[in-house]
Amino acid sequence: MEWTPSAGETREDAIKRSLDLQDYADAKKDLETQQEILKALTISRMNAEVRYKTPSESLVIHEEPVIAQSPISPNVSLNLTLGLAIGLFLSPLIALPLMWVLTQRKPSKSPTENQIKAVEAVEY
Repeated sequence: MEWTPSAGETREDAIKRSLDLQDYADAKKDLETQQEILKALTISRMNAEVRYKTPSESLVIHEEPVIAQSPISPNVSLNLTLGLAIGLFLSPLIALPLMWVLTQRKPSKSPTENQIKAVEAVEY
């Protein structure tokens, strides 16, 4: 490829400009390499700090885990027995006050509208 001068540019100016562009490209490549090295060193330093601050034995096992041979929960027979016992115990406690409230109500002496309608319906 042959060199063609641009407007008002001499061969020496073109060589100088080419060298400047080459220097810029080299400097940019050096900068990118140094930034990558800095990033790697920063990550390495952070890892070292984490290793320093983390205790060597952060997990202590007091007992070895044991796998059960049969299911522990739900115990169906125990749940049914407890439900029956609690139901038999609580039903009188609910029924007795309810019966007492119902027997304390006195029937009204005057007939209600539904009673009058029922009597009229039977007469015809």
